[in-house]
Amino acid sequence: MGRQEIKAAQGLCWACAHKVYRDARRSLVTVPPWSDIDTAWLAGLLEGEGSFGYYDSTPKVAIGMTDMDVRRKVSKMVGSRIYCDKRSGRLRSMYVVVSSGQRAIIVMQRIFPLMGKRRARKIAWVLKSSE
Repeated sequence: MGRQEIKAAQGLCWACAHKVYRDARRSLVTVPPWSDIDTAWLAGLLEGEGSFGYYDSTPKVAIGMTDMDVRRKVSKMVGSRIYCDKRSGRLRSMYVVVSSGQRAIIVMQRIFPLMGKRRARKIAWVLKSSE
């Protein structure tokens, strides 16, 4: 259901209809299912190259790299977009995949059992902070 349908059905102004639409979309957040091999692959990649945090009251998982095939696979797995980080002094552009909010929580919960002690502590802290 789009904003216009919500607005018409509930007799709301555009701003209120937008809030209802946004909240409805947020409640439908999903991450595609992964095989055990894909879960282990992503956990290993995030163990070495990823970062986990709680920024601006939002849990986030991020990974930056220059390899096109890897970043596309990560983006597809976590259901997030790819952002370009073009800082001067780099030979190649760095591309960052960031998963935030409910998607990040789902990703962290899925990979948590496979992470090392340091990353597991960080993930546990982020998950506790987001409650």
